Amino acid sequence: MALIRCRSVSQLSRRNRPFSRNKVVQTVLQPALDKLGINRKGRRVGLHAFRHTLASMLLQTAGVALAQRQLRHSDASTTLGHYGHILGNDHRDAVAAIEAVLSRPDSTDLL
Repeated sequence: MALIRCRSVSQLSRRNRPFSRNKVVQTVLQPALDKLGINRKGRRVGLHAFRHTLASMLLQTAGVALAQRQLRHSDASTTLGHYGHILGNDHRDAVAAIEAVLSRPDSTDLL
């Protein structure tokens, strides 16, 4: 993968102020996505997309409680309300796997 050269995001603007979020997206993120060949299909991809990516990765690998803490939601229902669709059939698959284990003839050993 080729390295992407860009100005440091920590630099200050001509007015000696930090760059706005939109400016960072426009001058750093969008060119980086273009150089990486990531097709945005004409849509603007902003920094919030990284939050959604993190949320989906956490929900699929670490669970709701950790996702809630990392996303700084007040409770798990907020996390599930915003990102629950990401789980899709995962919960059904988990229930089916548990039912399969419990329905085995030797499953009484587990209790």
